[in-house]
Amino acid sequence: MALCMKPSLALGVRCFDRNSWKLIKCEGQKIINRLERGEFLKMKVILTQDVEKLGHAMDVVTVADGFARNFLFPRSMAMSATKSAMASLDNMKQVEDRRQAKLKTGAEELSSKIGDTVEFAEANVGEGGRLYGAITATNIAEQLQKQYGVEVERRAVLLQDPIRAEGFYEVPLRLHRDVTKTLRVKVGDPAEPVAAPVANVEETEEVAA
Repeated sequence: MALCMKPSLALGVRCFDRNSWKLIKCEGQKIINRLERGEFLKMKVILTQDVEKLGHAMDVVTVADGFARNFLFPRSMAMSATKSAMASLDNMKQVEDRRQAKLKTGAEELSSKIGDTVEFAEANVGEGGRLYGAITATNIAEQLQKQYGVEVERRAVLLQDPIRAEGFYEVPLRLHRDVTKTLRVKVGDPAEPVAAPVANVEETEEVAA
């Protein structure tokens, strides 16, 4: 049997064996600690921007109290769904819809300026087609600037693992939640494949606008 208590704010929750009174770890301690962090408490919030795997701006979602207070609120990613905020939600949604429409139009215009292929002809290729170094999402964004004269954020290039071998790769470029373009990345001087291999890409639904 364990006895869990909180002797002071500095010490936090401590659990002791009832027989030996030695400090031990127990499930009760974990649960109390999680309660104190607000992990079991839920609250409704209004997202103020797109949050990956959670929702879009102006969506009302239910999250753990601790997640809202320690992550969303400090980063201005959400606001508390108070009565006054909920009463203004329709107006805020209209404003957000107009903003997203402008962003989408801009993303479509940007996409039209980008060709289908990004080339790394000068990649340093070694024995067996392996690269000396690697090509990352940042490298692809920089090459888009050089090749097409457009500025694209690194996070829009959905490449999780760096490319480390000569060849052709298909990499998604997400310019907006509703605008995605597939890039054909050519590394080195490989022979034309029958079908381009697909690079390991992020399992991402949205990029915050």
